[in-house]
Amino acid sequence: MASDDPLPETSPYLDPQNIAFGQQFAALLPAGKQLTDIPIAQAREVFGKAQARTPDPRVSVTDFLVPTSFGEVKTSLYKPREHDSSDQDLPLIFYLHGGGWFLGDAFDYEPIVDDLVVRTGFAVVFPEYTLAPERQFPAQQEQCLQVLEYIVQNGSSRGVKTDRLVIVGDSAGAQLATALAVLTRERELKLKIVHQVLLHPVVNLLSFGDTFSEFEFQNGPLISNAFIQEAATAFIPTVSDRSTITASPALMTASQLAEFMPPTTIVTAGADWLRDEGEKFAQQLQTAGVECGVVRGIACLHDAEVFVVSRKSPTAKLVMIMVAGKLREVLLGEQ
Repeated sequence: MASDDPLPETSPYLDPQNIAFGQQFAALLPAGKQLTDIPIAQAREVFGKAQARTPDPRVSVTDFLVPTSFGEVKTSLYKPREHDSSDQDLPLIFYLHGGGWFLGDAFDYEPIVDDLVVRTGFAVVFPEYTLAPERQFPAQQEQCLQVLEYIVQNGSSRGVKTDRLVIVGDSAGAQLATALAVLTRERELKLKIVHQVLLHPVVNLLSFGDTFSEFEFQNGPLISNAFIQEAATAFIPTVSDRSTITASPALMTASQLAEFMPPTTIVTAGADWLRDEGEKFAQQLQTAGVECGVVRGIACLHDAEVFVVSRKSPTAKLVMIMVAGKLREVLLGEQ
């Protein structure tokens, strides 16, 4: 479907919390403007303002720098505060944030990171990879991979277990998560990634308007054709690079999916441009024989679990309960 096709007449149903978030976000933008209409620096400020909140006192954080071949990466280690006086190593979640590769930092994503810490009792490592266009593909995936290698090599000194790893990524961060899984296996690295959680994933950077949700939500809300195209251009300006399987995991063959992808959980949202792309990827994984569970958050916007206002949605809360339970099952054997 072409991006200039007329929009469907009906508007998606959103629950009250997602409506409130949409209104909040619109109020932070200049009148009548979208994120793609303002400079990147201003868009980053808007993103940060949407995430204003009181820090969770139940979580402690330590920041440190990790050297990589693409520059130092500020990395944050989150733990339950009650664990501060303990010398017991904690299971580890490696979190890769979204924001279209050009938005977001540790402050912006602390609400969902804190939630994961509290619900699981695990540690979360958050690499603040260099945003696009300041750095471009493949810098971000290499930075994240090298931070993960550093954590595995230095896990005991950081108080985390690294024998079994889970990666959680949202949106653009979900694309990076799949890239790490591919690179780990291609390079035969000693990183045992046993599960990945992909929240509202970007999995095909050659697809602009090819699915019904991309047609239905071509002008948003929140994510639109223009946003994805701008993000892809900032991240991977060379179009031919977007056809690699680390950039667009949906382009993997069934045999590649079976070889490179770990067991996976995918979450989509009912009112999201990326909805059908994520659900189609789940079907590809399942057909290839990869263990993959997929759920859709009805009446939710893209990344509803991330944003301070929308994550109050009962559906977003259920998603977080499910994700935390799955991670505890994977790392602790809980059923």
